[in-house]
Amino acid sequence: MKTIIAWIKSVKYLAWGLLAVGVVVAIWLIRTLFSGPKPSGPARLPEVPPALQKKVEATEEAATKAKLEVKIKSDADRAELVRTMQIQDGAERRKRLAELLRRL
Repeated sequence: MKTIIAWIKSVKYLAWGLLAVGVVVAIWLIRTLFSGPKPSGPARLPEVPPALQKKVEATEEAATKAKLEVKIKSDADRAELVRTMQIQDGAERRKRLAELLRRL
């Protein structure tokens, strides 16, 4: 034991280097042995459920409408907002609301 301690004291940088290499090798072995299977395809986000997507679209539309109601000053713009809200197609209605918001 005394010879090992004397050896470490005489070559202390080498001993610390060997200890560091040993720790790195041990970590590498543990990670390779206990890592799970690698994914085969590219990583993607999961699909958004249709019900959640409808709720998001409705919320965005309500927020746009609220912004418009705050900005509208004239009766002509208010009438256009009412006409826009009567459009049945949701995508077209949101598109027109965004155009109206940009214009004001």
